[in-house]
Amino acid sequence: MTKRKKDMEEPFTIKEVKEDEIIIEIKGYGEFKVRSDLERLSGIGPVTKKKLINLGIYTVRQLALFNDTELLELITRSNVCISEETILKALDQATSQYSNIVLTAKELKRYREVKHRIYAHDKIIDDVLQFATERTYCFTGEYGSGKTELCVHMAVSSQFKPKDGSQKLEFTDTKVIYLDTEGALGPKHLDKMQAIAARLLEVTELPQGTSKEEILDKVLSNILVIKCRQAYAFKQSLKRYIPPIIEAANVKLIIVDSIIRLFRAQYPGRRELSTRQQELGYCIDLLGRIAATYQTCVLMTNQIYTRPVTAPYSTVSEGSQKDMTGGSPVKHYVTEHWVIEKPHSKNEELEGYRYLIALDVPGERKGLAVKFRITDSGIVGIRVERK
Repeated sequence: MTKRKKDMEEPFTIKEVKEDEIIIEIKGYGEFKVRSDLERLSGIGPVTKKKLINLGIYTVRQLALFNDTELLELITRSNVCISEETILKALDQATSQYSNIVLTAKELKRYREVKHRIYAHDKIIDDVLQFATERTYCFTGEYGSGKTELCVHMAVSSQFKPKDGSQKLEFTDTKVIYLDTEGALGPKHLDKMQAIAARLLEVTELPQGTSKEEILDKVLSNILVIKCRQAYAFKQSLKRYIPPIIEAANVKLIIVDSIIRLFRAQYPGRRELSTRQQELGYCIDLLGRIAATYQTCVLMTNQIYTRPVTAPYSTVSEGSQKDMTGGSPVKHYVTEHWVIEKPHSKNEELEGYRYLIALDVPGERKGLAVKFRITDSGIVGIRVERK
């Protein structure tokens, strides 16, 4: 198989490396400091720390994202002299802090109750979906079903949260990473982001000394759009660029629109099917690791295809010849699966009505549906139904 070259410019540059911190400049975000804490690991001294920084690993949390095979492969490929014993000992310490966490059921319940929530700021949608950090959500739908509309809405609404003891909202100034693999994010969507932000600002208690115009500008500036045109570049962005950006900035939401687009187009035919599924599964798993390690929420979209008539069943809806693309990696590596469907009525479809249907959601029966409407200022929940 021909090696894919990266087709994107790096979203950040390293400005300066000091003893305990790295100063990076993120395009659109400005300069941020990443505090390097690698030396608190046993066996990692100043020399080894510098070698890891040169490899793009700045912190213990970032090191915990790797498994042993990935880490040894990176060191070997980069021709860096770090002993296997030293690096695996450091990896074991890092994963014990951020990956292998042991809790009682009572502690886990308390932890789940206080973890960060992401809001659509629509009561019906928030009550049913309950977006939260450390979880991955997949929304599967046909062309024109409203997947990108949902992504656009969440990119803006996630930057606000309900203010305690008040009906007002509060601007959190959190950042959003938007990985656009389809090129679907056009001028109309950017205008809609402004409209959604303007609507939410009507019920937001502004920080003292700030104006609506300043917050509106911040909302759009907080959304970092990374356009990937090749599967290789997409994978590299997840491995090399996203973790340092999360370390530097206050990122609480990662959007991938869509997860399947590049793999479906660039690994064609049965001959590359196995490679495609392995690469796709790796990227979805890595997104899950990022979500868990950095307490972020991951929202991804997926496509639908029409199965041959002889195929046994559909995972999308009973009696349908339509099924989600991506196969087992998409079905098994994501926390929650939802399907976005158009209504049967053509008039309702033209008026922007859609159904958000639970496909595989922990604690929910298959078929739970939210009827919502796509408007000029975001998505609006209508009612909860059973499909």
